[in-house]
Amino acid sequence: MQSMDTIRPCTCTKCANLCPLAGENLHEAAEREVLEETGVVARFAGLLAVRQAHGFAFGKSDLFFCCALVPEPGQTKLTPCVSREC
Repeated sequence: MQSMDTIRPCTCTKCANLCPLAGENLHEAAEREVLEETGVVARFAGLLAVRQAHGFAFGKSDLFFCCALVPEPGQTKLTPCVSREC
């Protein structure tokens, strides 16, 4: 895991609705989602925040994780697989 003081803010952000596959850990799911949605190979660097809400869809609780990922060297071009509009 990378030291949090080496993670620099950037001008681009993406909030993916993460749905881990069966048996997939949080860091693996985050890395997979970034690759699928941007085409960038990135490695999990840390967990930034957690939010929990009750009474969400179907009366269930919801957990939201904000993760920091760092692109692998040479990953300079984004190839989005979803709409870039926010």
